[in-house]
Amino acid sequence: MGRGGKRTWYNGDRREAKRNRPNSIYNGEGRPENLVVGEKKPKRKVACLVGYCGSGYHGMQLNPPSKTIEGDLFDAFVKAGAVSSYNADDPKKVALARAARTDKGVHAAGNVISLKLIMEDEKLIEKVNEHLPPSIRLWDVIRTINSFNPRTYCESRIYEYMVPTYAFVPPKPSSILGNCIMKNSPMPAEPINKENINQLSRSLFYEEGKEFWDDYDIAAKEILSLYEQDPEGFVNPYSKRGAAALANSENNKGSEAGVSAKTNPDMDSDSSAIVNEFLKPDSVEDESAGSKIDPSYRLERALKHIEVLKLKNYRISADRLSVIRETLNQYVGVHNFHNFTVGQAFHQKNSNRVIRSFTASDPFMIGDTEWISCKVHGQSFMLHQIRKMIALAILVVRTGCPVERIQDAFKKTKINIPKGPGFGLLLESPFFKGYNEHKAPENNRDPIDFTKYEQKITAFKHAHIYDKIFLEEARKQVFHCFLSFIDSYNEEDFSYLSDIGITEKTQEVSSKLPDVLSSDEEEDSAENKDDLEG
Repeated sequence: MGRGGKRTWYNGDRREAKRNRPNSIYNGEGRPENLVVGEKKPKRKVACLVGYCGSGYHGMQLNPPSKTIEGDLFDAFVKAGAVSSYNADDPKKVALARAARTDKGVHAAGNVISLKLIMEDEKLIEKVNEHLPPSIRLWDVIRTINSFNPRTYCESRIYEYMVPTYAFVPPKPSSILGNCIMKNSPMPAEPINKENINQLSRSLFYEEGKEFWDDYDIAAKEILSLYEQDPEGFVNPYSKRGAAALANSENNKGSEAGVSAKTNPDMDSDSSAIVNEFLKPDSVEDESAGSKIDPSYRLERALKHIEVLKLKNYRISADRLSVIRETLNQYVGVHNFHNFTVGQAFHQKNSNRVIRSFTASDPFMIGDTEWISCKVHGQSFMLHQIRKMIALAILVVRTGCPVERIQDAFKKTKINIPKGPGFGLLLESPFFKGYNEHKAPENNRDPIDFTKYEQKITAFKHAHIYDKIFLEEARKQVFHCFLSFIDSYNEEDFSYLSDIGITEKTQEVSSKLPDVLSSDEEEDSAENKDDLEG
């Protein structure tokens, strides 16, 4: 029969196997049953402008059987008739690609995917959105040149990271990190020169830190005093329930201690719920006197409660904000970011990245917590890079570390940098300046631009991204948990934040340290990290 016949038989066998294999690209839900095989229709190369909340998703890119943003998008395209039944089993058939492959839990107000779609329906965008959850939106579908690939044509990206300002409060003096800094980084001599950003930062560590934690100690001593007077009858005077119980008690012990529902400005029922996330009992019992909950547990929860309240009530000073801005500015330029990702060596050329700007907004209030927005504009980013950049900046500011320590992290010595919480990271927009200025007009194509959807995108961010970020923080105090873990970690791993700086010993310790500073269930293999961002 010859070689040709053999090849025909072989390919036919492969086609049959492919038809019979289970389909899993639809986020594990199986191929839609309503697909009808019909005539093939012409496809057009397009750029799809999308926005999404990454909570509950295992990143942007298709990764069966995990639930991903592209999985939901592709499913919606198929159901809307923009992808034919012939191509519904494999996104590669329609050349699916993306500008930024965002990581697990990372959001995007604007991202771009490209693929070949059937463009016959004038209401395509509306129909696709009908098949998407409210947390994923298709903003526009724009015809492009046939060779368009959003990843290669994307020249830069802006990411936003939301941080509660209490994250910059100095560590407790009694914590491992706080003790390390005080032991190795002395207070600068008087008078403090505020023009010198490092002297200003160091003075804030000592003065502002002392004021904050002294205030906490006063409240903690009041709680301990109440507990010692009557352990079995102890209630938390800083919760509304506890204050009410004290006010109604026969001896009114809370009033004797100077703490009551009327006089305590820090009382907040929401904070009681937050503390429950830290110290959730096996069975929920009443916290009032006589409760079955162990008295020592009620004391522990009360102390945690007041710490949460003090942090929520923190308001950043103009001096500390100026230190933050100068710290972020250290990242601007072309630098070697091998310390800010995983599995990357100093000598690798792609360790060098371009950061065009890194800014911090003025503080703003959401509920009773103060926040700032940090925006970084860069050419491209590696896996975990932004989260590690933010984490190191926070650690440098809150420990009064010289801002030049950021520059030291670009050098060859390997250091351990934890990655900040992922839920606060948001891709604001990718940019296609070269394509918009040259390729698009030369080929009679519209530019790829998010600006005309600015109002819709802003409303979407507030409804589906910002609110999720703020609610997650209010419920779980994620940054407090993250920083408390860092503050109690092995002193040697973060001694580089003190005047000891980065030494050969720093590298020896870091090289032996596994990446245990993150609880995210992410795979950091070389195969997985190549195109991931954030």
